[in-house]
Amino acid sequence: MKLRSKLQAIIYAIEPITFLVINMKRLVHASHRKKLRNIILSISQKTGKTKMSIRWDLFIKCFCACAVYSEYESMRLYERPLREMKLIFTHGRSQRVMKFMKTPETKRIFAHKPTFNSVFSKFVKRDWLFLTEKTTLEEFDIFVKKHPVFVAKPPQANKGSGVWLVNSAKYSSIEFLYQLLIKYGTTLVEERINNHKDLDKFSSTSLNTLRIITLLLPDGIRIIQAHLKFNLSGGIADNHLTKGFMCPIKFDTGEINGNIDALDENDESGEFHPSGFRVIGQKIPYWEEVVSLAKECTLFLDDVYLGAWDIAVTDDGPLIIEGNNGPDFNFQTAVHYPINSYMQQARKYVKKCRKLKKKALLKGENSIE
Repeated sequence: MKLRSKLQAIIYAIEPITFLVINMKRLVHASHRKKLRNIILSISQKTGKTKMSIRWDLFIKCFCACAVYSEYESMRLYERPLREMKLIFTHGRSQRVMKFMKTPETKRIFAHKPTFNSVFSKFVKRDWLFLTEKTTLEEFDIFVKKHPVFVAKPPQANKGSGVWLVNSAKYSSIEFLYQLLIKYGTTLVEERINNHKDLDKFSSTSLNTLRIITLLLPDGIRIIQAHLKFNLSGGIADNHLTKGFMCPIKFDTGEINGNIDALDENDESGEFHPSGFRVIGQKIPYWEEVVSLAKECTLFLDDVYLGAWDIAVTDDGPLIIEGNNGPDFNFQTAVHYPINSYMQQARKYVKKCRKLKKKALLKGENSIE
């Protein structure tokens, strides 16, 4: 045990050097150097700091946080003091932990949306159809007659890419629409879900979902990150990488406790929504039910220790839109800083659970703040 602890200590000590080397290797390529120059220029314009001081700050903080250089901007490390670098869960730290959080079989379920819908059908709560060679035109016709306006998406895409809202009345025939969906690979068609009236004011064009990240620890399930996502550019997808925005949510009350934020350097963050209302203090409807749903989904399969759930809230309550293999930790506000320490606890716990039945360990102990 002492030898193992010493080896682990050595690995942790050299980890920052490893990611320093990774950053240096990336900067050999001209495209990465150009991206780094753009990041430095953008931050200089935002903060008024000199480019040289930003370069030095970037080097030190990326080294201390085991971060790739792009995270200096996306995680806003330039705004955070050096002492907080050990608390932030960066790409480098995630690489050591994430591989333990799901088995390869479970990852395949989350990577394929139709399979996810089938396995988690009791939480999906909506009609859907996967267009395969076995799907008949008659089955598709029945679906369209029931849902003339529906959502189509690729079965394995991520970050909101390829999702579109289909109005079947605009197409000459059902057969033509069917072939068009097959041609473009948007073969998962789903019933359109409408926002709860209190969430629709954030964006009426997108389905405004909640990203809830759950982590299984020895004392139960803990929510380690929660955000409301929405689109302000008129798009249907709420993903923050497709011109979407996010607001952090306070775990215990379900109230928004931070400004609107975005990763796009051309988008402005702020305390007020473009329509005029103040976002901080806005209450998420059905919040207790949302938390219960996320925790129930986490326990639904034996090998899910880290869950990143996209949950929609309608006037009738919450439902699962999808689960994700790779949570996005770019938006770590002050309340999220313990993520890194939680992850290290979880890593040890997962190893223990690989030997024992998870549900036996959690029997009667699956509730936590």
